[in-house]
Amino acid sequence: MANSRTQTKTPRVIVFYEAQAMNIAANNALLKSLEEPNDDVIYILVTNSLSTIPATIQSRTQKIYFSPVERKELEAYLVSKNISLENASLLSGSPLLADEYLSDDKLAQRKLI
Repeated sequence: MANSRTQTKTPRVIVFYEAQAMNIAANNALLKSLEEPNDDVIYILVTNSLSTIPATIQSRTQKIYFSPVERKELEAYLVSKNISLENASLLSGSPLLADEYLSDDKLAQRKLI
């Protein structure tokens, strides 16, 4: 007897960090993928400059805006990661930048400059 349960397929998620840095060829390839959608793929474009994303791509996407994290929440996150609060202003309300900007290596590089 055949299995009558409906099987659902987990979609693939492709994240484009700093999507504003994509070149023309990358934008064209993404546009082609958006024009011929595949139900099994979710594209997430992360950018800090929406105006640099071509209008042809913007018109085929759903936009979700995120606000900076409140300072109190940012400080709690830094404390939980054992990161000094004196550098909190470098993060512009984005706690996930802490690992990138405030690692020992990055702080050492900053002191050299």
